[in-house]
Amino acid sequence: HNKTKSINMTPNHVNLIEYNNNINEVYAKDIKCSKNKKLLLSGVASGYRDMTYLERLYVAINADGCIIYKGKQHYRIRMSLSKKRKIDRLIYLLNNCGIDYKIGKERVFENKNWKNSTQIYFSIPCINVKDFSSFIDLDKLSYKYCLDFIDELSYWDSYKRKDCIEYDTTDKQNCDLVQAIISMSNISATLTVINRKNNKHKTIYR
Repeated sequence: HNKTKSINMTPNHVNLIEYNNNINEVYAKDIKCSKNKKLLLSGVASGYRDMTYLERLYVAINADGCIIYKGKQHYRIRMSLSKKRKIDRLIYLLNNCGIDYKIGKERVFENKNWKNSTQIYFSIPCINVKDFSSFIDLDKLSYKYCLDFIDELSYWDSYKRKDCIEYDTTDKQNCDLVQAIISMSNISATLTVINRKNNKHKTIYR
């Protein structure tokens, strides 16, 4: 409860709270109000600001990129891609961002079950692209931006089905942010948690 809004909830109602760029599930009875905390609610975003090509590039790096050097002026990125559609998409984004890139030698694997990959190197501003919240502020998103984000996500960490997109990640914070953006796009979504701890692998959020 604050000066402008009042919401009634049962004590065990689960809420998504954003604080210090982290999103956590909190029972209503445990919420401690603060001007720096944001209660994430379902609703459709307004406005028509497009996602920039640079922001789209950040989505690509988040999925398949590796930060190989962190300098004071820039981060050096390497992306190893085996699918032609991803290579074409990355080059398309780099060209539209005006970013120079270098294509390295093809990485050849002895295991015949693994596809050879193309190494692409380039530099970006100093930003932690592995964390979506480092360049996405939910308070400032437009409806068009949300749709653009989902579209770009579908090229990378997702699988396109007949009538839906399936997104996989091992990062719970990124998963929560993606869910929020989907909700703001007026699109329904479900979450499946695949626990692989017995196999010494990270949990998958789908």
